[in-house]
Amino acid sequence: MWKFGCILVVGAAAYCSNAYGGDRRDILGISPGMSHADAQRVISDHHWTCETRDRGVMIVDDCEVNKPKVERIKISYATASPDHSVFRVEMTGSISVAEASRQFGRTPEINGNGYSIWNLEDGLELGYYDLNSAGQLWLEQPKLSPASLQQQKKQ
Repeated sequence: MWKFGCILVVGAAAYCSNAYGGDRRDILGISPGMSHADAQRVISDHHWTCETRDRGVMIVDDCEVNKPKVERIKISYATASPDHSVFRVEMTGSISVAEASRQFGRTPEINGNGYSIWNLEDGLELGYYDLNSAGQLWLEQPKLSPASLQQQKKQ
Protein backbone atom coordinates (compact mmCIF):
# COMPACT_ATOMS: atom_id res chain seq x y z
CA MET A 1 0.00 0.00 0.00
CA TRP A 2 2.80 2.44 0.87
CA LYS A 3 4.57 1.89 -2.49
CA PHE A 4 1.34 2.63 -4.36
CA GLY A 5 0.98 5.90 -2.47
CA CYS A 6 4.52 6.87 -3.42
CA ILE A 7 3.81 6.18 -7.06
CA LEU A 8 0.77 8.43 -6.92
CA VAL A 9 2.75 11.22 -5.26
CA VAL A 10 5.61 10.88 -7.75
CA GLY A 11 3.13 10.81 -10.64
CA ALA A 12 1.41 13.96 -9.39
CA ALA A 13 4.77 15.72 -8.96
CA ALA A 14 5.78 14.77 -12.50
CA TYR A 15 2.50 16.11 -13.86
CA CYS A 16 2.93 19.39 -12.00
CA SER A 17 6.51 19.67 -13.21
CA ASN A 18 5.46 19.29 -16.82
CA ALA A 19 2.56 21.71 -16.45
CA TYR A 20 4.33 24.49 -14.55
CA GLY A 21 7.92 23.55 -13.84
CA GLY A 22 9.78 25.34 -16.59
CA ASP A 23 10.13 22.39 -18.96
CA ARG A 24 7.56 23.83 -21.32
CA ARG A 25 8.79 24.30 -24.89
CA ASP A 26 5.54 24.75 -26.82
CA ILE A 27 2.52 26.93 -27.33
CA LEU A 28 -0.63 24.85 -27.81
CA GLY A 29 1.43 21.83 -28.85
CA ILE A 30 3.55 23.66 -31.47
CA SER A 31 7.24 24.19 -30.75
CA PRO A 32 10.22 25.65 -32.61
CA GLY A 33 12.18 22.94 -34.40
CA MET A 34 9.04 20.90 -35.14
CA SER A 35 8.73 19.88 -38.79
CA HIS A 36 6.05 21.41 -41.01
CA ALA A 37 4.39 17.98 -41.31
CA ASP A 38 4.23 17.52 -37.52
CA ALA A 39 2.79 21.02 -37.04
CA GLN A 40 0.17 20.31 -39.70
CA ARG A 41 -0.88 17.19 -37.76
CA VAL A 42 -1.38 19.30 -34.60
CA ILE A 43 -3.43 21.84 -36.59
CA SER A 44 -5.55 19.03 -38.03
CA ASP A 45 -6.00 17.26 -34.68
CA HIS A 46 -7.25 20.51 -33.08
CA HIS A 47 -9.47 21.39 -36.08
CA TRP A 48 -8.06 24.91 -36.36
CA THR A 49 -9.06 26.96 -39.39
CA CYS A 50 -5.92 28.41 -40.96
CA GLU A 51 -4.97 30.74 -43.77
CA THR A 52 -1.53 29.94 -45.20
CA ARG A 53 0.66 32.69 -46.59
CA ASP A 54 3.83 31.99 -48.57
CA ARG A 55 6.26 34.85 -48.05
CA GLY A 56 9.17 33.38 -49.99
CA VAL A 57 11.69 32.83 -47.18
CA MET A 58 8.94 31.66 -44.83
CA ILE A 59 5.47 30.18 -44.77
CA VAL A 60 2.99 31.42 -42.14
CA ASP A 61 -0.14 29.59 -40.95
CA ASP A 62 -2.51 32.12 -39.34
CA CYS A 63 -5.12 30.07 -37.46
CA GLU A 64 -8.35 30.71 -35.59
CA VAL A 65 -8.19 28.62 -32.43
CA ASN A 66 -11.61 29.19 -30.80
CA LYS A 67 -10.50 28.15 -27.31
CA PRO A 68 -11.13 30.01 -24.08
CA LYS A 69 -8.39 32.63 -23.60
CA VAL A 70 -6.92 32.04 -27.09
CA GLU A 71 -7.98 33.92 -30.22
CA ARG A 72 -5.32 33.10 -32.80
CA ILE A 73 -2.07 31.26 -33.31
CA LYS A 74 0.49 32.03 -36.02
CA ILE A 75 3.08 29.43 -36.95
CA SER A 76 6.09 30.52 -39.01
CA TYR A 77 8.18 28.00 -40.95
CA ALA A 78 11.57 28.62 -42.56
CA THR A 79 11.48 27.48 -46.20
CA ALA A 80 15.30 27.22 -46.26
CA SER A 81 15.30 24.35 -43.74
CA PRO A 82 15.01 20.84 -45.18
CA ASP A 83 11.72 20.01 -43.41
CA HIS A 84 10.43 23.61 -43.29
CA SER A 85 10.92 23.69 -39.51
CA VAL A 86 8.84 25.88 -37.24
CA PHE A 87 10.98 28.79 -36.05
CA ARG A 88 8.30 30.94 -34.37
CA VAL A 89 4.91 30.38 -32.73
CA GLU A 90 2.71 33.34 -31.74
CA MET A 91 -0.47 33.22 -29.71
CA THR A 92 -2.90 36.09 -29.18
CA GLY A 93 -5.37 35.90 -26.33
CA SER A 94 -6.08 36.52 -22.66
CA ILE A 95 -2.66 35.80 -21.16
CA SER A 96 -0.53 37.84 -18.79
CA VAL A 97 3.20 38.04 -18.06
CA ALA A 98 2.56 36.38 -14.69
CA GLU A 99 0.70 33.50 -16.34
CA ALA A 100 3.45 33.00 -18.95
CA SER A 101 6.08 33.07 -16.19
CA ARG A 102 4.18 30.44 -14.24
CA GLN A 103 3.70 28.16 -17.25
CA PHE A 104 7.32 28.39 -18.43
CA GLY A 105 8.80 28.43 -14.91
CA ARG A 106 10.84 31.62 -15.36
CA THR A 107 10.67 35.33 -14.72
CA PRO A 108 11.33 37.67 -17.63
CA GLU A 109 14.84 39.04 -18.03
CA ILE A 110 13.58 42.14 -19.84
CA ASN A 111 10.32 43.63 -18.66
CA GLY A 112 9.08 47.09 -19.56
CA ASN A 113 7.03 49.24 -21.93
CA GLY A 114 4.59 46.39 -22.57
CA TYR A 115 7.36 43.96 -23.61
CA SER A 116 8.76 41.01 -21.69
CA ILE A 117 11.50 38.60 -22.85
CA TRP A 118 12.59 35.30 -21.31
CA ASN A 119 15.70 33.40 -22.45
CA LEU A 120 15.01 29.68 -22.18
CA GLU A 121 17.38 26.74 -22.63
CA ASP A 122 18.62 25.65 -26.06
CA GLY A 123 18.56 29.23 -27.35
CA LEU A 124 14.76 29.53 -27.24
CA GLU A 125 13.28 32.95 -26.63
CA LEU A 126 9.86 33.56 -25.12
CA GLY A 127 8.36 37.00 -25.58
CA TYR A 128 5.22 38.86 -24.59
CA TYR A 129 3.67 42.07 -25.85
CA ASP A 130 0.69 43.76 -24.20
CA LEU A 131 -1.93 44.63 -26.84
CA ASN A 132 -4.23 46.39 -24.29
CA SER A 133 -7.27 44.17 -24.92
CA ALA A 134 -5.16 40.98 -25.20
CA GLY A 135 -1.62 39.73 -24.97
CA GLN A 136 0.65 38.31 -27.63
CA LEU A 137 2.98 35.52 -26.55
CA TRP A 138 5.63 34.12 -28.86
CA LEU A 139 8.19 31.35 -28.69
CA GLU A 140 11.08 31.49 -31.15
CA GLN A 141 14.28 29.67 -32.06
CA PRO A 142 16.39 32.45 -33.63
CA LYS A 143 18.91 30.04 -35.18
CA LEU A 144 16.06 28.58 -37.29
CA SER A 145 14.88 31.95 -38.60
CA PRO A 146 15.11 32.58 -42.36
CA ALA A 147 17.79 35.27 -41.85
CA SER A 148 19.92 32.96 -39.72
CA LEU A 149 19.58 30.05 -42.17
CA GLN A 150 20.56 32.29 -45.10
CA GLN A 151 23.60 33.49 -43.16
CA GLN A 152 24.60 29.88 -42.42
CA LYS A 153 24.39 29.03 -46.16
CA LYS A 154 26.79 31.87 -46.98
CA GLN A 155 29.43 30.59 -44.58
